Order: sequence, then structure tokens, then C-alpha cells
Amino acid sequence: CAGEYTCQLQPGSLGHEETDAKSYAKWGVDMVKEDWCYSTGFFNKTLHPKELYTRMSKAIAATGSKIQLNMCVWGIDS
Repeated sequence: CAGEYTCQLQPGSLGHEETDAKSYAKWGVDMVKEDWCYSTGFFNKTLHPKELYTRMSKAIAATGSKIQLNMCVWGIDS
């Protein structure tokens, strides 16, 4: 999840994109789906899907692994 928590209130990837991407690569994951749950703010900062999904995309690319990133922006109007 791109936010502070997943939709099931487990820790999300916000602020941990590089660590999570490295873990996915190590585990041999070939597809990651990120939802927009609990992405309303981090230290009271307004967040945008483009910013957070770009962070994860770059972190995944940096691993050198071929991992598909599926992004969901449910609940975002624009």
C-alpha cells in the first residue's frame, strides 16, 4: 500500500519504498499492487498518487528486477 497503512491496517510502504522494493526483489516477486489506503498525509503533508507511485516505481527499477507495479487510486477524483 502506498500509504502509512494497508487497507487491513498493517504497515504500508510510505517512507519505506526502497526497503520494500529490495525485499520484493529478494523474494522473487514479479508483480506488486499498491492501493491508496491511508495515504491522506504523512507528517500532515498532502500526498498525491503520482508522487508516491513514482517513488515506488523508481525504487523497484533500482533493484534491477523485472517487477510489474499495479497502481490503484480508488477514491481520488483527479
